[in-house]
Amino acid sequence: MQAPAREQGFVLARFQTPIVNLEPGRVRNVALAAARIDGTVLQPGEVFSFNQVVGPRDPAHGWALANEIYQGEYVLGYGGGICQVTSTLYNAVLLAGLKVEERYHHDRPLQYVGPGRDATVVWGQLDFRFRNSLEGPVRIVARVTPGDVPRVEVILHSTRPPAGGPIRLEEEYLRFLPPDLVEVADPGLPRGRRVVEDEGYFGVEVRIYRVTGDGPDARRELVSHDVYLPKPGRVRVGTGE
Repeated sequence: MQAPAREQGFVLARFQTPIVNLEPGRVRNVALAAARIDGTVLQPGEVFSFNQVVGPRDPAHGWALANEIYQGEYVLGYGGGICQVTSTLYNAVLLAGLKVEERYHHDRPLQYVGPGRDATVVWGQLDFRFRNSLEGPVRIVARVTPGDVPRVEVILHSTRPPAGGPIRLEEEYLRFLPPDLVEVADPGLPRGRRVVEDEGYFGVEVRIYRVTGDGPDARRELVSHDVYLPKPGRVRVGTGE
């Protein structure tokens, strides 16, 4: 991987996601992650590793505490929010026709991108890696764009124009998984009264396809088949007098 090339070249793909959570630590981590990958150049056949380029997530490397998803729950962690950069990059990589080598989805659907379109990373455990499978170099531009709703934007450039026709992504939702509702007896509530403490959330099973070209000659490629499990809800049921 080399220093950034100065010429813009041809745009292979461009993708944006809205930053809907403006928690200061999260915004800082998103901007830092974007800056770390911005300007990276991949030569043909070279593999990009998000963890290798971005580095460990701890205060010594500039990361802030912010909410991140761990086992389906939001918890505080250093670098919380960087997966928005990873997910934005993932979609740009798919739209550019590049080969994904390693990718994992979150435990639950996200707010800023649809199910099956996300990519999570964990330092030392889960990485996002893709290969420059094109014949020319690919340069990553990553930034946070200002606005009423700021956005993460990733643009992939190359010295050669895109080949093979336009690329789009298609979702196929196979099923939605409703959450169970766990009832807990509460003698402190009058008999028959119900208080919902946690509504849980739906799960979903989805396939993502990459479609290259138009018309009868279009090529449809299965990219991923993901299952996001539902989280059970919790309700207190009164048993008192």
